Amino acid sequence: MYDYTKRQEANDASRVRAEHHAEVWEAHEVELLEEGWSADEATLPEIAELLGRTIEACRQKHYSLSEAAARDSRTKRAKSSHNSQWDRGWTSMEDMGY
Repeated sequence: MYDYTKRQEANDASRVRAEHHAEVWEAHEVELLEEGWSADEATLPEIAELLGRTIEACRQKHYSLSEAAARDSRTKRAKSSHNSQWDRGWTSMEDMGY
């Protein structure tokens, strides 16, 4: 079982400096988060401090954006592979060859 104690302590410490805690994310903040993100999360404390957010808020935002992108990708593929002839741009029976 994973011990979240260190993560919780780091997040609690970041909350003291989080001047934008619980505020709506702005587009430039999301952009900075995604540009600075590293796969091993080494840059996470620096990003959180720069944005005035908690560490966990930054982690959660990144993963929710990643999940949304993956979901959108699956939806686009599903729509394009299951379209009927009516969905492919024909506007009349004549266009369809009838």
